[in-house]
Amino acid sequence: MSLPGPYTYVWGMAFVLFIAEIMLAVSFDGEDKFKNFLIIILMYFTYCQLWIYIVLKAVYIEYIKKEDRKWDKTVRFERKKEQK
Repeated sequence: MSLPGPYTYVWGMAFVLFIAEIMLAVSFDGEDKFKNFLIIILMYFTYCQLWIYIVLKAVYIEYIKKEDRKWDKTVRFERKKEQK
């Protein structure tokens, strides 16, 4: 099935920009090796696709189940200053 529009071009540019962005970040750490380049490509097709599940689950919880969200604040304790 063909879709009108430049969807292949848009996907290709998104892929290239993703790899360029991650490689730029990795190069600032001095880790820009060919092995990491291959891992970044693999990451695009595996880890990054998990965001589809996360977004769909969030939409389901927010708009279909209409669950209340609650922010749990981290309990903090004051430390007593050490006396010298």
